[in-house]
Amino acid sequence: MRASSARANDDYATDTLATLDAATRLARGDGKQGDDELVGAWYERNKRRYDNSTQGRSFLMTTKVIGLLRARGAGGDFDEGKFNEWVRLSRGFTDGSISGKAQREAYGNAVWANNDKTDAKNRLGLCIFGETAGTKALGVVCDGF
Repeated sequence: MRASSARANDDYATDTLATLDAATRLARGDGKQGDDELVGAWYERNKRRYDNSTQGRSFLMTTKVIGLLRARGAGGDFDEGKFNEWVRLSRGFTDGSISGKAQREAYGNAVWANNDKTDAKNRLGLCIFGETAGTKALGVVCDGF
């Protein structure tokens, strides 16, 4: 069982890194034949193959990378800086070059950073339980929520 689990982890990492390379080529406009298919089918190939305890953030970050690329293809907003940062993080989470506390902090910053604390839609989520020590520490004003 352990050998098959290790192989699945290796397969996941190899496939994810290749998918990130393909996604980067597509974002730059110089994709190769098969890149669309590789990126498009990544979720289905890997949704049961990754190990949540060691590769959970890699999986979630790669899903975000692919979602951002799909939004670009659909004519949606595309932030190239965000895309490049998320690819860098996803690659680091996948190959292990970003791990432990650094991984937790990087993931948190990527997912939650740059929220306008005065924007009502962001305050709604932060203020769901009213003013708390956490919202005070973040400087979020929960008046009216």
